[in-house]
Amino acid sequence: MSIILMDSLTWPATGYDFQGRYFVYSPASFDWNTINPAFPGERHLHFYEQAFKGLRTRPFTNTNVQTLFGSLRLKRYNAGFFGRNTGIEFFDDGTAQVTLSWTPDGSLQAKRGNNPSGTVLGTAANVCPFDAWNSFQWKIVVHPTAGSIEVRVNGLPTPILNLTGINTRASANNRINGALLFGDGASVSMTRYHLRDWIMFDDTGMINNTWTGDIRMSVLVPNGVGSSTGFETRVGAATNWQAVANLPNDGETSYVQTATLNATDLYTMSDLPVPPSRIVAIRPFGIMRKTDAGTRVVGLRIKSGATETTSGIEDSLGQTFRTADGGTLTTDPNTGAAWTASAVNAIEAGPKIEL
Repeated sequence: MSIILMDSLTWPATGYDFQGRYFVYSPASFDWNTINPAFPGERHLHFYEQAFKGLRTRPFTNTNVQTLFGSLRLKRYNAGFFGRNTGIEFFDDGTAQVTLSWTPDGSLQAKRGNNPSGTVLGTAANVCPFDAWNSFQWKIVVHPTAGSIEVRVNGLPTPILNLTGINTRASANNRINGALLFGDGASVSMTRYHLRDWIMFDDTGMINNTWTGDIRMSVLVPNGVGSSTGFETRVGAATNWQAVANLPNDGETSYVQTATLNATDLYTMSDLPVPPSRIVAIRPFGIMRKTDAGTRVVGLRIKSGATETTSGIEDSLGQTFRTADGGTLTTDPNTGAAWTASAVNAIEAGPKIEL
């Protein structure tokens, strides 16, 4: 598996939290609420207002994905048959190859091309009942004659939509290298959707390269002092870990800071909310910025057992906050085997100044 995107869609509160991860359309039309959440005490993304809004991914690192798997959990809120679609457009550069969209009546549509004007390839009726969370998984193969779209729900093996031998290519290339999660307008009286747990991955690698079932993503936050406390400036909190443990992010109110090369700040992390049947991957992230004009490079560090590793590098920081994603770790670097719940619960994570 090469994981392209992992986002719980449960934690941002301000537009800059998305910068670095997405191009954002109409950020004032988002909110995060807890109306009948998928899991107790957790929030989720809500698109509202009568405006087009969305999260467009940065270009995929692997720009030639022909077979794309993914999953998204959503709930239809406000019963009714009015409003517009919520869904995902899958792009080759500026051309939408395929769109999956959930309609105001709770149906799922697959289209070649974009949401407003694409060709409908198939529909699964009444698959998203009112006020009920469902997790949809998909496999899209891009090809002008041998393309396919298969959609499953809640990890079950029987597809609710299975289209084969079709044209799923709107550009000149058999590939997907970007995606747009969108909400296409909804007022208070119209049908709206709540969303969380968005993941996308390709079919490469030796593990997790096919259907993964119903995936829940959990955000773990710092809850104690780790093995290193190298950031010497702290604002707005009594300890370094408390300065960065806020969800939602509070921007300039509390943070840690350093200009020292190789300085590392590690924090113990909160436990998984429930014991999972298996763990597909972990991916660290941080919200950060630089304060000077020079180039700054920050590594996102993970410590598991006696092994400490840089999971990803952020080398394009500006002077406004943005989300920096670390690399995806599908195996425990301390053992080389799949992650266990006890290993995840014992990890430390934090930033390191690489330049």
